[in-house]
Amino acid sequence: MINGIISIQGQRTTELDALTITVDDQAIGTYNFLIGSAHSASYLPEASQNAYLTGISALATGSIEITKLDVPNKKLSATFQFNAYRTDGSFVQITEGTLIDQDIE
Repeated sequence: MINGIISIQGQRTTELDALTITVDDQAIGTYNFLIGSAHSASYLPEASQNAYLTGISALATGSIEITKLDVPNKKLSATFQFNAYRTDGSFVQITEGTLIDQDIE
């Protein structure tokens, strides 16, 4: 959390892939990933490849619902899902993402 923005970043320890979600707010609520939105999500399958992004086409959408934002105790809970595309037309679908009492800074 910095300058009014929540940035969620994750990487599996057994894979080379990474996920990033950015929310231009610091409040409980539902935030949609749409074209022109300050809220976004991306998926990077591995460092040598281009990322899949939301907001680059009408089909590259999704959302995150922040259900808990406990700043004093540094905890966040949320659910998310999104469709992300690359400029080559390929896409990924992330479904049923869940964060439960994740540590925040």
